[in-house]
Amino acid sequence: MKRLVWIIFFVLLIGGCSSEVVEEVKESKKTETITETKEESEDVLFIDDKNFVRYINYIYMNPEEYIGKIIEYEGFIDIQKNPNTGKQYCYCIRIGPGCCQNDSTVGFLLDIDGEFPLDKQWVRVKGYVRRNEKSKNIYVETLDIKVLDEMGEVKVNH
Repeated sequence: MKRLVWIIFFVLLIGGCSSEVVEEVKESKKTETITETKEESEDVLFIDDKNFVRYINYIYMNPEEYIGKIIEYEGFIDIQKNPNTGKQYCYCIRIGPGCCQNDSTVGFLLDIDGEFPLDKQWVRVKGYVRRNEKSKNIYVETLDIKVLDEMGEVKVNH
């Protein structure tokens, strides 16, 4: 009986925490991070250093809320090559929290018309969130990429 009470308590504690995080993301999404750009009449979700991991994960977990919306964020370019096809893929990422001293990467694959920026350059990306219908992978169709002289936080925890 005592064990059952502890299990129920633990489930409620975990369930409550995760719903609080989702609500916190939704609330701050409404207030802090949506800004009106001067060039366009559409809202742009700017993903800042403070909430980088949280927002990227939220977009991946709730893509239907973001498909077709414009996001803007900073990160470094990571170019990967498919060893089987030789095709190169360009990502704008940051280093995020991982497990057991193995850091992960957080960011998106970029769909870029033209040449990629150089590998490891710090950039600001602005583009539409899209989903590949075949693979269901989320990516950013870029509207603008600016190479920046000053780097932001490479490793983010939130």
